[in-house]
Amino acid sequence: MTDFDDEPDQDKRIEKLRSELEKLGGGVSQHPELSADLEEAFLKHILAFETAEPTTLLQWLENAGLEVPPTDRLDDAQLKAKLWEVINRMASLGAYLHNTNHLSDRELYAYLFDEGLREDAVLFPEDPSYVYGLDLLGSGSDEDMQLY
Repeated sequence: MTDFDDEPDQDKRIEKLRSELEKLGGGVSQHPELSADLEEAFLKHILAFETAEPTTLLQWLENAGLEVPPTDRLDDAQLKAKLWEVINRMASLGAYLHNTNHLSDRELYAYLFDEGLREDAVLFPEDPSYVYGLDLLGSGSDEDMQLY
């Protein structure tokens, strides 16, 4: 990937960013009211996301030193403590849960262990403006709509 910051001219940096995104198979529409600074930052974010290697949330957590044992190896007190440890560590990585109130702690932990943490994710923990959301009711299914 090109080092865009080596180019002193902002218009040329923006064109290089657009060119890189085109090579990846997509373009980004231009918005005339968007300042060049915002456009450049936006294009850099898109390029970083599109070229990042997805990794499971479980791998992110393990890389951060957190052990996530299977649900059946935890009693209720251990599970509650581990669930909050997982949630807090996820938050430190920029990953957040949404719409979880319909689940018990054990159901939520089981979902995370069996499914949620095993999904590929692109995270940017060094960028507090980037958020990865894991919505437990976001499928749009009839059941999810009733729970919501």
